[in-house]
Amino acid sequence: MRYADSCATYVEQFMPVHGYRYSIPCVCCSEVTKVFIRAPELYSYRQGTKIQTALRSLSPESCELLMSGICPTCWDKTFGEDEQHVEECYDGGPDE
Repeated sequence: MRYADSCATYVEQFMPVHGYRYSIPCVCCSEVTKVFIRAPELYSYRQGTKIQTALRSLSPESCELLMSGICPTCWDKTFGEDEQHVEECYDGGPDE
């Protein structure tokens, strides 16, 4: 959560579930996305558990936003894969 730790703000919430609501601005478009992290999951992450395992209630897109600061929309625009390229990867390449 390198980006979230340095650039996001959060509010602790106790009810109905104890956790932290992060407000994370995208580094590309500046749109703010809110991500809720349950307290036990954040604790597990802070104790050294890998983010994918610790923050199990979050989507991979939310984890990526916390780490890199890139929202899902900008991620797709920047790093989206060409459909033909994806098909080639799965069927063994363009020559088969």
